[in-house]
Amino acid sequence: MKHIDIEIENDFANFKLRVNGILINDNKILSVQMKKNGFYCLPGGHIEIGEDSKEAVVREFKEETGIDVKVERLISITENFFTRKNGKKIHEISFYYMLKSYDEFNIEKSEYDVVEIDKNERIEHHFKWIDICNMDDEDFRPLRIKEKIKNGNYNFESIIIK
Repeated sequence: MKHIDIEIENDFANFKLRVNGILINDNKILSVQMKKNGFYCLPGGHIEIGEDSKEAVVREFKEETGIDVKVERLISITENFFTRKNGKKIHEISFYYMLKSYDEFNIEKSEYDVVEIDKNERIEHHFKWIDICNMDDEDFRPLRIKEKIKNGNYNFESIIIK
C-alpha cells in the first residue's frame, strides 16, 4: 500500500496534519533542526491516510530519531496559521504527545545528525538535547509549546496560533 501524507498543497497555500513527540530525559528535551532552517522544534511529521495520530507519532519519531517510543499522553492539539518568507500561507494542525522511550539508558545524549530518506527526498536532521531550564537561550518553535514545556504544563490544551 502506498503511504500518502494528509497534506493539501498548491502555489499559494498548504494544509498539513502533523504529529510531534516530546521526549524528556534528565530534564532535557530532544529537539531537531531540519533543513538548516535556523530554529529547533520537536521531532515529528505528517499523519498518513488511514493512520491515527498515536500510530503516526510513534512511526515518525522512530523514522527521524531511531528511538522506539510509546505514547504517554496527548498534551495539545494546536492549529497554527503562518506565512512563509515566500508569501505562502500555511494552515497546520498538530498533535503534541508526551512520549516515553522503551530504553532510556541507551539513548544518544549528545548532539547528532541523521539523514532521512522520506518519499525519495533526502532530509538532514540535527538533533540536540536542550536543557528545559535554558530553553529561552534557543530559538525553539512554536513558542506556545515552548512555554508549556518550560512551565511543566503537560495538561491538555487546544491552542490556536494566528
